[in-house]
Amino acid sequence: IRDSVASRGLGDVYKRQVIGGAAVSFFFVLSGFILTYVYKDQLTYATVPKFYYKRWVRIWPLHLVCLIVTIYVVGMLVIDYQMLAVNLALLQSWVPDSKWVFSFNGVSWSISTEMFFYFMFPFFLIGGQKRFWIKYLLLWVTVLAAVKGIQILDHQPAWDDYDFERACHVNPFLRLPEFCTGMGVGFIFFNRGTQRSRSWLADSGIEIAALSLIPGFSLVLREYGIVGLVRRAEWGGPAMALWVQYTAMVFVFAIVIYVFSRSQGIFSKLLGSRALVFLGEISFALF
Repeated sequence: IRDSVASRGLGDVYKRQVIGGAAVSFFFVLSGFILTYVYKDQLTYATVPKFYYKRWVRIWPLHLVCLIVTIYVVGMLVIDYQMLAVNLALLQSWVPDSKWVFSFNGVSWSISTEMFFYFMFPFFLIGGQKRFWIKYLLLWVTVLAAVKGIQILDHQPAWDDYDFERACHVNPFLRLPEFCTGMGVGFIFFNRGTQRSRSWLADSGIEIAALSLIPGFSLVLREYGIVGLVRRAEWGGPAMALWVQYTAMVFVFAIVIYVFSRSQGIFSKLLGSRALVFLGEISFALF
């Protein structure tokens, strides 16, 4: 990053961060939608242990393989076994320290965060839609209060040893609203009425309009947009700005996912092709 800043300027680095962060955020929202679509009428308190086991089997063995490969490829001669234990337990995204979060196979922080989503999924799903929306609203209020509290602590010299900015980026609880927003899209999808018959051309236009929201809103988020405003505001700061940077696209992604879940346009048909469906089925392991 230092070399990139020197050669291309901070603006280019920031743009790449927005794009990369948006990709992970989209994955979180989509994950909530897919799990709700699959488990809405299947998950009960009695089947929660089975659900947890299936999620663990899907993630942890591959995580272990990638962790071992990383240690071998990097050629680590000295291993911090406390860090290793935290990584094996997929708890690294809870530690407010970049050295822990991105230790070993650094990108696995997102899997660590996703595991917490899986843990909370039954709590938000079981009980029906009415209770879900109450929990969802309370979650946003609590997370916004937590982000504000972290920003206050970030201003205190006594807490300088803690990487609160990184915590706002990776902390599972602070990223949970993205996953639950995907769940909300899933509930809305099940409540859909009878869709009016439209031509594939009209649906394709709606798809293009939805997709255009992604680059359009990302422009608003750039340094001299929303994120910069939050960073410079008296009530904001770097920690809060980083959280906004990585989560503010959540409702844009919700719109895109809902549109494509109902559309019959050219892009939906392309994504429904056999080859891309196969890639979608193996995408989690590739990710």
